[in-house]
Amino acid sequence: MIYLHYFTYRGHADLLTWTCRATLETLAHSPYVLGRDISIVVVDDTGNPCPEAAVSELKAMGATYRTSTFKRRGNLNGQDCIMGILSEFKRSMRRKKDIAVKLDCDTLLLGTTWLEQFVKDSSALVTGADDRGCIYGMCYGLKAVLIDALIDLFTRCPVGDRSQEDIYLGYRARRLAQSLSGDGSFLPIPIWLNSPDTPGDNGPHGQLIIYNWSRGLDIAPLYTGFQVINVCNGMHQGKTAMADVRKLVERLVSGKFSVS
Repeated sequence: MIYLHYFTYRGHADLLTWTCRATLETLAHSPYVLGRDISIVVVDDTGNPCPEAAVSELKAMGATYRTSTFKRRGNLNGQDCIMGILSEFKRSMRRKKDIAVKLDCDTLLLGTTWLEQFVKDSSALVTGADDRGCIYGMCYGLKAVLIDALIDLFTRCPVGDRSQEDIYLGYRARRLAQSLSGDGSFLPIPIWLNSPDTPGDNGPHGQLIIYNWSRGLDIAPLYTGFQVINVCNGMHQGKTAMADVRKLVERLVSGKFSVS
């Protein structure tokens, strides 16, 4: 079983319902069946939980909803937070072959090719990664053997309250994945850091991208070839801006899956 985890709170409730609907549409066009092969797990913040209406909507979509008490410290920072995330991954798993994936609430899953490859691959970690040695917190996946190893490592060697998840969990996950795989490798998701109309090596072959809002919604059709898209990256505030994010999500999903 593959468990897709979203760590959320009240401020991301609406955004999460939009991205979860997109995930359901993507799964409908994938080899995976919700409840049989893959599960959506929403982990809410007990200290600042989502409104009941959003929780009910997520449950109606088929998501498993539960709450956590660990301190989020802003954008998922610190020892308690990292251990909390790993513990939630561990809580989901039932078998040694299970996989835990983390997706941010503002991240669209519009394809599963990278995930299908990870299931078959010997690597214990899949993520968008670069030369910094960390991971992209918006999307990564861990196999059970790596989760157990990370819990043990962070228990023995804790980090500080300001330690960022993508840097500290990412660095250790990459190092451990190298030792566990035996060949010094992990499975990277190809990243494209520019607008999709900008020339570059990964161009149309990139699978992970952050939406470039400098041209508004006009370039949305250029993104339908990507599989993991961060749609607001924490930069959008207020009803008008979030309304644009919702329009973007709807355009990306319809552009990806609508039959012409």
